[in-house]
Amino acid sequence: MAKTFRDLIIWQNAHTLTVEIYRLAGTFPRCEQFSLSDQVKRSSGSMGANIAESFGRKTVPDVRKFLSMAIASLYETQNHLILARDLGYLSAEQFNQVDTQLTGLERGISSYSRKYKGFPSSS
Repeated sequence: MAKTFRDLIIWQNAHTLTVEIYRLAGTFPRCEQFSLSDQVKRSSGSMGANIAESFGRKTVPDVRKFLSMAIASLYETQNHLILARDLGYLSAEQFNQVDTQLTGLERGISSYSRKYKGFPSSS
């Protein structure tokens, strides 16, 4: 069992993806700095934050609740990226690459939630 949330593959994948999304959002037009760019960075950051928070929860329903919120943040991120693509801020190739990663992360979070049987260490 993982000793910290950083040991979770789903958290590692979410973190790597968030870093990539921050880089992509940095290329959006300056007029989007405090709107779409900020929104996609916040929602992508919430994916990993909710996975990390799930690790500290003591009951399976609480763990699953935060994993569910991570998936909701993932969907929000996808929505923002679709908009960015449709506005021409991302190429189809950039979008497809990150969307594929998001789909993989969604599967990983869902699988972890279904298989989760234990409790994080309280020490």
